[in-house]
Amino acid sequence: MDQPLVSIILPVYQGEATLKRAVLSVLEQKEERWELLLIDNGSNDSSYEIAQNFSDERIRVFQEKRRGVSFARNLGLDKAQGQYLCFLDADDRLPPDSLSARIHHFEKHPEITAVDGFVERKRQNTVWNPQSKGAVLKTLLALEDHAFTGITWMLKREQVAQLRFNTELSHCEDLYFFIEYSMRADHYSFVEQAVYEVIGRAGSAMSQLASLERSYARLISLLKQKKMDSEILKRLEVKTKSIMWRSYLKRGQISSALRVFFSSLRS
Repeated sequence: MDQPLVSIILPVYQGEATLKRAVLSVLEQKEERWELLLIDNGSNDSSYEIAQNFSDERIRVFQEKRRGVSFARNLGLDKAQGQYLCFLDADDRLPPDSLSARIHHFEKHPEITAVDGFVERKRQNTVWNPQSKGAVLKTLLALEDHAFTGITWMLKREQVAQLRFNTELSHCEDLYFFIEYSMRADHYSFVEQAVYEVIGRAGSAMSQLASLERSYARLISLLKQKKMDSEILKRLEVKTKSIMWRSYLKRGQISSALRVFFSSLRS
C-alpha cells in the first residue's frame, strides 16, 4: 500500500449493527489516499469478524481488550501513518466529500492546524455548523459550541506528536484532547459543507449524568495542573455546574440537581 495521505481512526465496541455502514462510508470517499485503522475494543459480538471481512488493503484491523474508547483511539494514533488524522465512531458516517474537502482546505491554507465542517445529526434532523476561525482555545474552555461538537476535527499528524487521549476521562475525553491540541497548535478553520454524520447511539453523555459530572470535575482538575488562567477556569467550573444541575433537573433527579446548584452558589 502506498503511503496514505490521511489516517482515519475508528474504534468499535459491540458495533455489529452499524460497523459495516461506517466502513462503507470510508470506502465511498472521493479521496482515495487513506488508511482506516479499525480497532476492536474487546467486542463479544461479531464486530471483529465484520471488520476482517473487508478485503481492501487500506483497512488495517487491530483487536485489544476492553479498555475504553480512549485506549482504542490512542492505539490508532500510535499506528497512524498519514499526513492528516481524523476520527470516525462506529455508529456514524463520513459524507463522500469529507476527506477531500478538508484536505483541499489544508492544502490551500497551510497555516491552518485543524479543519472541521458541518455536522449532520440524522436522528434530530439538525445540522451543526462552526462559527469560529483562528484561535479557538478560549472558545473550547468556555464550552461554547462555536468550534466543537464532537470528534469531528481533521488534524495534522506532525502536530499531534505524543499527544494522546486521557484514559481517566469517561466523558469529555475528545474535548480535552482538542483543548490540549489547541494549546500546541491553535488555528482552527472549517469548510462550509457536511464532513460528518451523527446517526445516533444508544447512550449519550447526557444520559449518563453522574459519569459526566465526575468527568467535568476531572477535566477542570487537569486544566488546573496546566496552570491555566484562574478566571477562565472559574468560568468553566460555573458553566459545567450550570449544565449539570439543569440536566439533573430536566431528568427529574431533584436531589442531585439541588446538590450541584447549592455547590455552585458556594464556589
